[in-house]
Amino acid sequence: KSTLFHDFAVWMIVRNRKIRVLIGSATRRKGDMNAPEEILVDVNALAAGKEYCQFGGFQVSPDNRLLAYSADFTGRNLFKVYLKDLSTGKDLEDAFDIGSAFFWANDNKTLLYDTKDKTTLRNDKIWRHQIGTPKSQDVLMYHEKDETQYAYLGKSKSDQFFFINSAYTQTVEVHYLDANNPTGDFKLVKPREKDFFYDLEHWNDKFLIRTNWQAKNFRLMEAPVAAPGKENWKDVLPHREDVLLDGFTVFKDHLVTAEHKGGLSQVHVIRWADKADHYIEVGEPTYACFIDNNPEFNTQTLRYGFTSMKTPVTVVDYNMETRAKEVKKVAPVLGGYDPNNYTTEYIWVTVRDGVKVPMSLVYKKGFVKNGTAPCHITGYGSYGSSYDPYFNRDQVSLLDRGFVVAIAHIRGGMEMGYQWYENGKMLKKLNTFTDFIDCSDYLVNAQYTSP
Repeated sequence: KSTLFHDFAVWMIVRNRKIRVLIGSATRRKGDMNAPEEILVDVNALAAGKEYCQFGGFQVSPDNRLLAYSADFTGRNLFKVYLKDLSTGKDLEDAFDIGSAFFWANDNKTLLYDTKDKTTLRNDKIWRHQIGTPKSQDVLMYHEKDETQYAYLGKSKSDQFFFINSAYTQTVEVHYLDANNPTGDFKLVKPREKDFFYDLEHWNDKFLIRTNWQAKNFRLMEAPVAAPGKENWKDVLPHREDVLLDGFTVFKDHLVTAEHKGGLSQVHVIRWADKADHYIEVGEPTYACFIDNNPEFNTQTLRYGFTSMKTPVTVVDYNMETRAKEVKKVAPVLGGYDPNNYTTEYIWVTVRDGVKVPMSLVYKKGFVKNGTAPCHITGYGSYGSSYDPYFNRDQVSLLDRGFVVAIAHIRGGMEMGYQWYENGKMLKKLNTFTDFIDCSDYLVNAQYTSP
C-alpha cells in the first residue's frame, strides 16, 4: 500500500521501499496526480552490499530543487545524509554523518542537523551545513552539555522557525531561531526548571505554548514572537480538570488539539476568528481518535484517524468548516471482516474505593449476557501510558468464537488525566492492580462471563 502526503508543493509517495515524487512535465504543474512517477531513492539499491540499511527520512528544500535524505548503515541509529538535485536527478557531493534529524533553512542552501555522542547515543549537538562546502567547515550552533538532557531539533509547521528542545522527562528548555536567518544565534524562551514542561509552535506573530505550568493536565498559552519569555505568556486554552491536553497542531484558520476527555482520545477543532469549536464525532461508544500527518498550514482540511475495538484504523480528510468527511484509507483485514457484525460498549465500573473506572468492550452481535461466554480482558496502567481502544485483528478469531474482549482503563495511565497516572504510581500503585481485579469481577457479576 502507498502512503500519500503533500509537502513543499510536491506530492510524495512511499511505496515498496522506494521514494517516488510526482512531478509535472513541461505541460503539467507539480503536484498533478496524473504526472508520471520518478523514482528518487531506491532503498534496495541503497542497501546493496550493506549488512544493514535503515532508511531515515527525507526533506525537500523550500524551492523544491534539492532533496536531502538519510540512511543508517550501522544499526545504531547513526545516519548519513545525502543530497540530490531534483531538476537533474544527480547526487551532490555533500554526504555527511548526522544523528537523526535534519531540516532545511529557508535560503535553500543551508541544512541544520544534529549529532549524537558516539558512546551514549545522546543527541547533544546541533550543526549548520552550507551546501557545497566540506563538513569540516560546518558550524556548531548548540551543545547540550548536561548528560541527562537530549537536544531535539525541529522546525515549525509555518517553516519560519527552528526549535531546539533540550528535554529529559518533564524538564524542558526551548531555543528558537528564525529559519530565514540560519547564521543567527538561537535564543532561549525560558530556562529549564525541574518538572516544568513546555513545547512550542508558531502561528502568525505568536508562539503557542503547551505547558504544565500550574496546569497538571496541561494548558495552551501564547506569547509574542518578539518577547516570548514566561512573563508574557497568556492563556489560549486554560487548564481543565477533566481534560488532558495531549498535543496540538495549527492551521492558518484553525487550532486543532488532541485531548483525552471522559477517558477517550478526541480531536477538538477551534476556529481562530471567533473561537467556535467542536469535537469530531466518531459515532461509536468507545474509540480512539487522533491527529494524523498535517504538513500543510494554509488549508481547511484536517487529516485525522480513528479506530475502535471493532473498526480498523481509518484515515479521514475532514473539512473543518463544513465538517464533511472523506475516508482516504481503511487498514485491510483479511478474511471478509465486517465491523457491522460486532458491538462495542463503554461502561463505568465503581471499584472498591468508590472511583469509577472506564472499560471498553467488544463482542459479536447476538451475544447474550448469561454468564457463559469466555472473556479476554487486558489493561496496563503504568508510566502514564494510555491504553486506548485500538482495533486488534488478532482478536477477531476470539470474537467469532463467542469471546467478550475487554480493556480496563485502570489507574496508572492517563486516560482520565494526569491525576489518573499519579493515582496509580509509587505509594498508590496498588490501585492499578485492584482496579483490574474489580473490573474483572464486574464482568462476572454482570453476566458477561464466568470466573
